[in-house]
Amino acid sequence: VECFSVLDNIILGVEPNKMGFLQKQEARKKVIDLSEKYGLHVDPDALIEDITVGMQQRVEILKALYRKVKLLILDEPTAVLTPQESESLFEMIRSLAQQGMTVIFISHKLMEIMEISDRCTILRQGKVVRTVPISEISDRYELAALMIDKELARSLEKSPAKCGQTVLEVEGLNYVDAHKVQRLHDVSFSVRSGEILGVCGVDGNGQSELVRCITGLLPASSGSVRIDGEDCTNEPPRALLKKGFAHIPEDRHKMAVLKDMTVSENLMLLNYRDSDHSSHGILRWKKIDRIN
Repeated sequence: VECFSVLDNIILGVEPNKMGFLQKQEARKKVIDLSEKYGLHVDPDALIEDITVGMQQRVEILKALYRKVKLLILDEPTAVLTPQESESLFEMIRSLAQQGMTVIFISHKLMEIMEISDRCTILRQGKVVRTVPISEISDRYELAALMIDKELARSLEKSPAKCGQTVLEVEGLNYVDAHKVQRLHDVSFSVRSGEILGVCGVDGNGQSELVRCITGLLPASSGSVRIDGEDCTNEPPRALLKKGFAHIPEDRHKMAVLKDMTVSENLMLLNYRDSDHSSHGILRWKKIDRIN
C-alpha cells in the first residue's frame, strides 16, 4: 500500500494488539531485528511510495519473514535488484533453507538458478520438461537448451557500431535535491546516432536523477544538455518530446501507464493534441482505434 509506511505494510493483517490497541513499538522491534538478522535493511518509517522498487522487494520479503512462513515462493525476485542486492538476497535464501524453510525460486536468469538452486524444474509451454539436480547440469547453456528444445551458440558475434553525428551531449551536469543532497556530480558524456550507451551503477546512485534531468522531469542545478547542438537544459518534457525524445522509466506501472485506462487511451497521453487524433479539442476515437 503505497501511502502506508514500511512498518504498516509489513504488519498489515497481523497487527499486534492488546485489547484492541495497536502495539507498534513491539512490531517495530521485531521488524528491525529481522532486517538486521537477514541483512534486509529498511527504514520502518519510510513511505512505500518514496522508496525504490528494489527496497520494496525487501519489504515484501520481510513481510513473509514476519509471518514465519514455512514455504516461500519468490517469483523473479531479482528483476529489480542490483547484483550486490541479489547476492545479499541469495545469502538470506541460503540461511532460510538451512533453517528448514522450503523455497521455490522462479527465474529466467539461468546463472541465478545454477547458483541458488538444489534442484531445477524446466517448463516449456506449460509442461514439465525435466526435473534435475543442479549438480547434474554442466552449465547454463544446457539449461537453456532444455528450455527451448535446441542447442544455443556459446559465443556472440557483434559487428562494430556504425556511428554518425553526436545527437546528445551532457556536460558538467549537477543536481541537488530538496534535502540539499547532491545526487549528480559533474556528469558529462555524449551519444552518437547508431550508438548504444550503457549507464550502470548500484540502485540509488543517481541513475534516475540523471535521466529525469535530461528529460526535463527534474531541474538541473547546473551544467548543460544539448540535442543536435541545441541547448535544451531544463526545457519542459513536451518540448523535448517534439525533438524526438522518449523516456521509458524503470517503474512503468508507477510512472508510465495509467492502469485504469485502455491501451488506446494510454497511447494518446502524449499525442492527444495532434490533428490526426483530435479536432477542436475532441478526440477522434474511431480513427485512434484504427491507427493503434
